[in-house]
Amino acid sequence: MWSVPESPNGRSEEGLLAGTKVIELAHFVFGPATGAVLADWGAEVVKIEHPEHGDPARGVVFYGLDPGPERLTCLFDTFNRGKRDMAIDVSTSEGREIVLKLSEQADVFLTSFLAPVRRRLGLDAPDVLARNPAIIYAQASGQGPEGDDADAPGFDLTSFWYRSGLSSGVTPKSSSYALGLPGPGFGDTVSGMALAGAIAAALVRRQRTGVGSVVDVSLLQTGLFTNQASMVATDLFGLDELVAEDRARVSNPLVNVYRTSDGRFIALAMLQADRYWEGFCGAIGRADLASDPRFIDMVARREHRELCISQLDALFASAPLNEWVARLSTQSGPWTVVVTAAEAKRDRQVAQNEYMVPIRHGSGREIHVVRAPGTSRSGSGPQAAPAFGADTDEILMNHLGMDLDAVLDLKIKGVIG
Repeated sequence: MWSVPESPNGRSEEGLLAGTKVIELAHFVFGPATGAVLADWGAEVVKIEHPEHGDPARGVVFYGLDPGPERLTCLFDTFNRGKRDMAIDVSTSEGREIVLKLSEQADVFLTSFLAPVRRRLGLDAPDVLARNPAIIYAQASGQGPEGDDADAPGFDLTSFWYRSGLSSGVTPKSSSYALGLPGPGFGDTVSGMALAGAIAAALVRRQRTGVGSVVDVSLLQTGLFTNQASMVATDLFGLDELVAEDRARVSNPLVNVYRTSDGRFIALAMLQADRYWEGFCGAIGRADLASDPRFIDMVARREHRELCISQLDALFASAPLNEWVARLSTQSGPWTVVVTAAEAKRDRQVAQNEYMVPIRHGSGREIHVVRAPGTSRSGSGPQAAPAFGADTDEILMNHLGMDLDAVLDLKIKGVIG
């Protein structure tokens, strides 16, 4: 079918889904994020965009940040990396037929279009499966395929974050408003990984049975799955919501966040507190706390938790972050520094595992993206997002057998860009 351009770094190792061919008819982030994961895993992904306006994510601006003349965006260029691109008006009979012919050669048809739109276009699951019964038809939906809201639009902000209870669970009761997402595409990315996993599972089933599948992952379902421990707790304890403990009264002072003298934060996660307490006290220069009867074990520390936390608060506030990093590195209990997004990129563990890799935008600018989880570090790594309609002519001529006159005729009609 189509072929992926050779990696500029010369690596030739095949990805987990090498040879898998994907048609992507998806906008914004959830569907394209799924395609990005599949591309990182080695699949050959062809994105279909409208020849006039393309994917709206190309122009989405967050936090008032102007993408500038390069038109680099944190959404489109991140979640469309490694794909090829065709500009096709699928609302025309010729455009629809092109997509269906491509589907005959593909393993996966990935879409985020709502069901009424898919039916109107003649590109719903029955239409595509009729042309290729072995294809995996993957739907990225807002609220799932059934129910009153199945055909309603959904974004991660609404369906994943607010409707699943996640926002309410992290919003302090003192806050005037519910907290928003930690960043753009947060729920879309999580849901994209989930749908990519469902597609991979369907491909395994097809290998055994030869039968195609329809898989649907929704933003709502992924949000609920992420929030399910809290939801189960509401059943177990007769609560409306699992409210986080006040940090000044947490039952285990070694599972808490402490502020340093220079305004940074240290997060402790020593669930087995008795195992680490003595070593922790020695490392922070307060060996006396380990033998203090009020803090001698978990039971005592829980009983005197406010006093214990206040002492640790005062201690951490007495020195800057770099001093606490040096001290805590001498003991074995789990802890970390609370970092910014920019600092996370510079984490040595991130570099040593090659979790972030550079891709070069068409403008020549280099940006760094995170490999999809499960991607081999020895692989070629993600490539840049495609230019709008960059591969339309080549795929039509070399893979669907059209001649130049037929391609030019489609351009004149506005079927392709």
